[in-house]
Amino acid sequence: MTLRRFSAAISAPLHGLALMLAALLGGVSASRAADPVPPPSVALEADPAIVRRTLANGLQVVVLPNANPPGQALVRLVVSAGSRSEAPSEVGASYLAARLLLARARETPAGARAASIPGVFNPPQESDPIVQSNSDLASVTLAVPTADASDLAAVFSFLAEFLRVGALDADTVTRLRPQVQADAAQSESKSDRLRRVVAPVLAPGTTLTTNPSFPRVDRLCEVESDTVTRFVERCYAPIAATLFVVGDADPAAVAALAERELTPVPSTPAEPPARLTLSPRTQPGVVVVSDPDASSFYAELIVPTPAIGALRTAADLRRQLTMELLGIVLDRRMSALLGEREPAVLEVNAWSGDVSSSMFVSVATAVGNAPNWAAIGARVVGVARTLAQGGVTPEERSVAADSLLSRLARDASGVVPSGRLLKSLTRAETLGGLALAPVQLEAAARRVVPAISADDLSRAAAERCDPSIGTLVLVFPPAVPTPSESEARALFAAPLVSPAPAQPRVLPVAHEEPDKPGPDAQGLPGGVAEVTVSPETGVTSAWLTNGIRLHYREVRGTSAGASVAISLVGGRSLEDEGTRGLTLASAALWSTPAFVGTAASGVRKSMTDLSLRLSYLIEPDRVLLEFGVGGESLEAALSLMANLLDQPVIESQSFERWSTSEQRRSQALARSSTGVITTRLEQMLFRPDDPRFGSLSAQESSALKLPNAQAWVEQLCGGPIEIGIAGELRSSVALEIVAR
Repeated sequence: MTLRRFSAAISAPLHGLALMLAALLGGVSASRAADPVPPPSVALEADPAIVRRTLANGLQVVVLPNANPPGQALVRLVVSAGSRSEAPSEVGASYLAARLLLARARETPAGARAASIPGVFNPPQESDPIVQSNSDLASVTLAVPTADASDLAAVFSFLAEFLRVGALDADTVTRLRPQVQADAAQSESKSDRLRRVVAPVLAPGTTLTTNPSFPRVDRLCEVESDTVTRFVERCYAPIAATLFVVGDADPAAVAALAERELTPVPSTPAEPPARLTLSPRTQPGVVVVSDPDASSFYAELIVPTPAIGALRTAADLRRQLTMELLGIVLDRRMSALLGEREPAVLEVNAWSGDVSSSMFVSVATAVGNAPNWAAIGARVVGVARTLAQGGVTPEERSVAADSLLSRLARDASGVVPSGRLLKSLTRAETLGGLALAPVQLEAAARRVVPAISADDLSRAAAERCDPSIGTLVLVFPPAVPTPSESEARALFAAPLVSPAPAQPRVLPVAHEEPDKPGPDAQGLPGGVAEVTVSPETGVTSAWLTNGIRLHYREVRGTSAGASVAISLVGGRSLEDEGTRGLTLASAALWSTPAFVGTAASGVRKSMTDLSLRLSYLIEPDRVLLEFGVGGESLEAALSLMANLLDQPVIESQSFERWSTSEQRRSQALARSSTGVITTRLEQMLFRPDDPRFGSLSAQESSALKLPNAQAWVEQLCGGPIEIGIAGELRSSVALEIVAR
């Protein structure tokens, strides 16, 4: 296993982020921001009806009064431990972790005490299960029928056990995993199964993947027990959690009770690693590896460096953002040097960990073809050398700052899925997985980045990018001759080649496996402009002549049928003040489909004849339409969907029915404890001036008009479309059907 792969899994947990951000955003004084733990309980909420406290262990407690239903309470613990906190090797760990922690806590005396309360583990609503996890958060929701002090104390004690640090070891994971997987398989709905079988991606040119927010049940067994325990240790610190209590009880008394029961949870932040005294090196190190798992050559320069340490103050965040800016500078320099014609990827990371008692930073990584190993390796070393010796220019610093802030703004707005930048600042590699809200990160960065000068970046480059004290790791795929150490060491003396002029980007084409022949470029079915097949995933991807992106994967055991998912890219992420809610209103079309020339009754009859049941999911970045159909009916089903997307019609009766239902739902939700918590979570996750992602009120729902909804759905259907199909059809047959 290479150092690069190993480094992603060894980062130490850094527990002081929330306090540091509070200082940056004005929550606490600067003097307190340097303390290792937050101050004792302090009311932070201006509304006198709401009590908000920060406990000594960093846990946030928010108590909101609500007398509907009378005499009851709803308790929800929310932790920043969703799938965005996963490292690439941890996909599925967030889903498993929340459920394993719940199962372990239920075995304890605190769990038995909580279970003695009637209905405490019954979900308040069928659609609101006890434990949930998504891309950002994991949560546990418990109902307290009486809301008296003894029952609330029992529930708080149980949640303290849920958060207890170090309680979930690998043996416990191994013991409880079969039960959790069986429960997941039993509770998985038909729609969930369909979504796990086929989930089209948003970005053109990529291959079909499974949404990490919805890990396939049959993949949970692939997550190592040690991986789950590391994820829990990193992400389930109380400082990354918020406890919401909504009910018919005195908020101050409830907050005091929560503080008493939850404060004893061990949560002292881990001490940062001791700074390493580096031994002087007479020459750089070289490691040449032949990796049987490698599919291409890559070169990585690793430089020993003092550990960054725990991120507890504004200075710590400044140091981290400095490395991100430096990474952008390196990325631009390497891209200019390699050119886009040569497929290569540069990464600059601030990983730090204990590897054989050496702290290191992965400075630069380039991926390419093995015959070019000398050129690629020399460029990795050369770019680092010129940066360490020559520093960063003010122009480079300015471009990097603009790029960093614009990326953070896009992540905070929710317009695009989070990229490497946000993940590197919120996941395991840097912040120990304490995934703060993107809006908070953007606000903090806008305060810190302007103060980072080109000289600051130059000093950081001299300290962390000097190849003369580093080690160059060259990893070769199997059956490729490897150079000698002296040949590899010569790369450190190679002159740096001048940057190549920018070239048009040429994407690498994946070739099909010999035993899976696919359509060749000269024999494409009508309507298919380009097709590639990934040997790693077995996914056939194609561009149709009408601009639609198609992915097909052969899946055995589907009774010669097919599962289809159609992704309409955009939706809520494109709304503004004048169009807020119109994507949700498109549900009137998806629930009662109709198109020009065919009323809803006719479409419904056609769907019945095809045994087709259309389901839909409205997400922030897309509308996802899903259905399953027999293989012999696939062409007719796709033809029906093509008519629906080409000329959609929202019938007036369907729209009025949706509007009335949505108003009733909004009114009921506003009165419920679940609705109160949902509103508070939205206030935490989204900007006050962002109109797109919050829940619609009954008044807002009633204000939506059919002509506006019709125009919006036509725009949505006319935008980018991506189709994913999984079934037992041959790829050539599937392409021909779709193309027709």
